[in-house]
Amino acid sequence: MIFIIFFVTLHADLLCKIMCTKQTISYFAGYFLLFLAMLVALLLVPKPELHLWLNGLHTPFLDGCMRTITYFAQWPLYVIALLLFCRRYSMLAYYAISEVAAAALVQVLKHSFNMPRPVTVFGNDPAFQQIIVEGVRMHNWHSFPSGHTQTFFVFFTVLVIVLPALCKNQSAALRTLIALVALLLAALGAYSRIYLSQHFLMDVCAGSCIGVMVPMMLWPLYKRWTEKWGNKGILTH
Repeated sequence: MIFIIFFVTLHADLLCKIMCTKQTISYFAGYFLLFLAMLVALLLVPKPELHLWLNGLHTPFLDGCMRTITYFAQWPLYVIALLLFCRRYSMLAYYAISEVAAAALVQVLKHSFNMPRPVTVFGNDPAFQQIIVEGVRMHNWHSFPSGHTQTFFVFFTVLVIVLPALCKNQSAALRTLIALVALLLAALGAYSRIYLSQHFLMDVCAGSCIGVMVPMMLWPLYKRWTEKWGNKGILTH
């Protein structure tokens, strides 16, 4: 929370430039509320109890859905990004550098803290054994922060920021709806990591924060590349 306040204070002018459209305002305001909700939960409820509470509803159908959703952050999301952003070099470069920078930061933090994952913390606890999803390979360490969550939020944050260029012929109402759906999908991807007991809420909260902040900080590069390359892309020259 202190980091976010410091970032907002330091980059207030940058934030005003990014949040000049309805869809970016909707997305970032929605994320801020989500972040506050996660922060309150983390402050009020001990980490193990919170994890079990967030996993209170398990069904075979949801098990399959969450496995599929979390799988998207392994490689399908990168393919989708290539197909979406290839129309402009500036978009593609912006997404690529945002993802690489955010992923590098996550890996540095993972190996610096080397925090235990849920399966290591709970061990043979019967309550935890009941929520393990069959067919999921459990990891033991490097829990903080969540890399999958960072990947989801980088993709959808970049998508919302470049939305005016992607959907320039669409109405502002439609772009705002897309931005809200993007936030929902990013949050769903993050929750899948908790549902599958690969991460605690704290890990997901930090991963989402990195996934949102890094593209925001790198936005000036996107603006500069847009001015340099214009509408040039892989399919258009």
